[in-house]
Amino acid sequence: MLFALLFITITIDFSCGSTTTTIHSNVSSCLENERRALIDFKENLTDRAHRLRSWVGKDCCTWKGVGCSRTTGHVIKLDLPNPILYDGSNYDDYRIKHRINRLTGEMTPSFVDLKHLSYLDLSRNNLSASGVDFLGSLKSLRYLNLSSSFFEGKVPHNLGNLSRLQYLDLSRNYYGGEVPHNLGNLSRLQYLDLSLNKFDGPIPNTLGSLTSLTVLDLFGNKFNDTIKEKYFLCNLRSLVYMDLSGNSLQGSVPCCFGNHTSLSVLKLSSTDFGGPLPSCMGNMTQLTVLDLSLNEFKGEIPNSLRNLRSLRVLDLFGNEFSGEFLSSVVGEFKNLERLVIYDNFFSGTLPSSLGRLSYLRELDASSNQLNGSIPEGPIPAGDYDVIEALVLSNNHFSGGIPMSLCNATTMLSLIDLSKNRLSGKIPRCLGNLGGIIALDLSSNNLTGQIPSSLGFLKQLEYLHLRNNSFHGELPLSLQNLTSISTLDLGKNAFTGVIPHWIGDKLHNLVFLSLQSNNFYGAPLTKSCPGDESTDDGDHQVLVSEGDMDEDETELIWFWAGVGPGFVVGLLGVFSTLFFKRKWRNAYFQLIEDAYDRIFVAIAVKANWLRRKFHPQSRGLFIRRPKPSIPLHASAAASPSGHPPPPPVDSEPYAVFCNKISLSAVQPHSPTATALEYFSLDLGKDETTVDLSPAPSYFAALCSTI
Repeated sequence: MLFALLFITITIDFSCGSTTTTIHSNVSSCLENERRALIDFKENLTDRAHRLRSWVGKDCCTWKGVGCSRTTGHVIKLDLPNPILYDGSNYDDYRIKHRINRLTGEMTPSFVDLKHLSYLDLSRNNLSASGVDFLGSLKSLRYLNLSSSFFEGKVPHNLGNLSRLQYLDLSRNYYGGEVPHNLGNLSRLQYLDLSLNKFDGPIPNTLGSLTSLTVLDLFGNKFNDTIKEKYFLCNLRSLVYMDLSGNSLQGSVPCCFGNHTSLSVLKLSSTDFGGPLPSCMGNMTQLTVLDLSLNEFKGEIPNSLRNLRSLRVLDLFGNEFSGEFLSSVVGEFKNLERLVIYDNFFSGTLPSSLGRLSYLRELDASSNQLNGSIPEGPIPAGDYDVIEALVLSNNHFSGGIPMSLCNATTMLSLIDLSKNRLSGKIPRCLGNLGGIIALDLSSNNLTGQIPSSLGFLKQLEYLHLRNNSFHGELPLSLQNLTSISTLDLGKNAFTGVIPHWIGDKLHNLVFLSLQSNNFYGAPLTKSCPGDESTDDGDHQVLVSEGDMDEDETELIWFWAGVGPGFVVGLLGVFSTLFFKRKWRNAYFQLIEDAYDRIFVAIAVKANWLRRKFHPQSRGLFIRRPKPSIPLHASAAASPSGHPPPPPVDSEPYAVFCNKISLSAVQPHSPTATALEYFSLDLGKDETTVDLSPAPSYFAALCSTI
């Protein structure tokens, strides 16, 4: 994709003289108080890249980043942005260099001594301040850039006092709260960028007083406002660039926006705008970029938009537009470079007039209701090296793949015709698209064999042919696709042995799907990076992500069957217990007995351990309503005259069915603890204990008689 570039020149007049680091001989070097202010600022900074190493000596006008007036010697310019800019190559390398070159520290109130400062740029550093209210005292400031400097809190209220300010950039910080209303006092302001902060509340209507404003960027905040027909931003007739994207601005686009006849860029993406587009938008004849994506617009595109003949970028993605917009309007946009109408309800055919858009670089008309055949001219007929991306997926196109696609030889990197009703064979000439990176023809009705010419696509990284009717063996030439990372050939009718070169030659392969074909032979002996594998002992079986998806689907269906069966069975058991009283009593008696055994065993063991490790606790008393009676430690014959039972677990018990002899119970033993736990009462003879309140626990003792 190639976005349209907008160059906006804002001339800021420094009437006090040019900014230079050289001083006439008849003027002394910088003033001492200004030099001390700069030194104080430096001493509060961490300069890992030694960017301020020249800040030594008496003449601060010779220091890097400092500019002085030729006539007065006053410091009028401080230009210290981070010099490292991202060039689009290695981001990790950029991030390291950017961090090293950042000035880190604090802005100090010593800046108030720089009263003649008219230009201040500290952008892309890491600065903080307990408060930067002192900036409001720099009444000579005309240019202030503090973007990407990690500032937070609220914007100083007294910035509205900088009556000479023409350029204000506070973007990419952490400012929050409401924007100060007195910014509307900056009558000379031409450039205002507050993007990517955390501002909330309504957009202050005082901004409507900034009639000199040419650039207004409020993108990526939390503004919450209701747009009315007579909106104050409509007063800004000098605007060239306006971006309100990424905020919550309910309502419809006011017709008064059509008054911005000088506007070149209008971005209203993700703003919650809705309703139909007003026809008066056709008055903005200077528009080069119109971004209305991710909103709730409905209805047909007004015919008046055909007046926007300067458009280079038109983005309508993610709305509910309908009608045959492509055939009725698009052909008028002779300078169009990027057309994105993805995810709408546009209908009709793809007009051949698209072939007259000789500057078109990107066409994304996917996820609409377009039908008919793809004409032979979707690729501009004039300059075949311009088109970069053609995305027509998820529509109702039929017919074959147009041969005209083969005319784009150099710049075309993406073709996505998936999820349509295309038929026929893949044109052999697609092998001439040497710059293509992604080719997606999946989910169509394509037939035939894969042409061997696709093996010439040396830069191809993504090839999707899934869910068609291709047959035959895979051509050997595909082993030349050494850049490929995704190869999806599932759900076709391919035959033959699984080629060994898939594992041997395609070293960058990450995703491979061969499922639902007629391949045979052993699985690949070499796994692809990122493959899951299962080991059955003798063989390692490779599992592709597609197979894993199917396994997960089968598992979901398995549990979908088991779950209801379990519920029905459980209801059957509960229903039986509900209607069968005898079964219900037996069941709950079983549960109660099990509970007694487990609960008592835990309590007895815990008590036994306590007494074992606390031997000072002598004697055992049985709790009962009457005063406690100590158990005798010496053994004695039972009242009935029966001999004592044999020892159980090395402890002599005297158990007679439902009674136990107290004289046979040793102090601190598990049995004594159990008796104490159950608070069993003494028998009538005061020498036995009735066991009937806890028969399940003492059943084992009874069985030893």
